[in-house]
Amino acid sequence: MEERIRLRKLTADDLDHLYALYHNENIAKYMRHGKHKSIDETKKLLAMYLNDENYAYAIIHKEEGAFIGYISLTLIDSQKASYSLSVMSYEKYWNGGYSSEALKMLIKTAKAFPIKEIVSYICKENIGSCKVMEKCGFTLHFMIDEESTQPVCVYHYQF
Repeated sequence: MEERIRLRKLTADDLDHLYALYHNENIAKYMRHGKHKSIDETKKLLAMYLNDENYAYAIIHKEEGAFIGYISLTLIDSQKASYSLSVMSYEKYWNGGYSSEALKMLIKTAKAFPIKEIVSYICKENIGSCKVMEKCGFTLHFMIDEESTQPVCVYHYQF
């Protein structure tokens, strides 16, 4: 299958796109930490993604040249070479297979990096993202079910 997307390094110029994603009510309902109230929150997040120890990419539609969303791996444990996965896209691109395609590309690329494990935390209600994880070889490791938040599925990918 021909790739419909390409990944490029996330840059400071992507701030407006990230803020639009993190400030969207329909997207925020699936986020563990809620909607960003100010662009300053998004600036801090983007600065973390741009840190040299992390890997963050814009997902670009090849034909349209449009910013679809982003995908990132954020270091959570240097001893275990464990990274946390984030994937987010504009609603227009939901259910089109773009997140699966981006994740498969990222996994292929990540094999060249010093990464041993990827962990993904997904709100249980986000069935589409849970399916993406399973389709891309992640296994459901356990569930976090706290009364104060919605249940979260924790997926793992081992290299």
